[in-house]
Parts: sequence; structure tokens; C-alpha cells
Amino acid sequence: LQCIYSARAKHKCAVFRSLVQISINDAFIELLILNACTLRAPRGRRWGAFDRDPMALGSYP
Repeated sequence: LQCIYSARAKHKCAVFRSLVQISINDAFIELLILNACTLRAPRGRRWGAFDRDPMALGSYP
């Protein structure tokens, strides 16, 4: 089971590297993939909306 998760993580890292145009440390990419399930992306606001109103980020559900 651990080998399956490891192979899947390596595949995700390779896909991420292919999408990113800049050079990023491999350890950082692995850490990002490992903790990606805990990330939350703010949705439903226009780009820059949180820059204009920083307090809105704290009240976002």
C-alpha cells in the first residue's frame, strides 16, 4: 500500500513539474504534494478582491 502511495506521489510531482514554468526545489514540490489535501483555495471572488479588502480574507468561509 505504501508503494502505491509513493508511486502516486511521484507521478503527481512529475505532473506538477511539467505544469510549472519556473525552477522549484524538488523537496518543496514533494512537501506541497504531501500537504496538498490541507490547502484551501479561496473561490468565488474576483482576482484582486482580497487585495482591496484584506479583512474579507478572514471572513471567508
